[in-house]
Amino acid sequence: MYLLLWVGGLIRDILTHELPPTVLKTDLYATAALIGGCISYIMIMFNFSTNITFLIVSLFVFSLRIFAIKFKLQLPKA
Repeated sequence: MYLLLWVGGLIRDILTHELPPTVLKTDLYATAALIGGCISYIMIMFNFSTNITFLIVSLFVFSLRIFAIKFKLQLPKA
């Protein structure tokens, strides 16, 4: 299931003509994945269907990444 999430991120990168960002630098790439993982864990703990969990988390992470790209949101630099 999570392999499909990775492939979805790759497809998003291709469709936006953007090179994959360096993880944990300034982009929300890894942060979106971490948030998605937490949401997935919580939903599974509350006995949501695996298919529903996959759909909701996939849409959330995809939307978060597109939102971050559109508004040029980045993590603060150290």
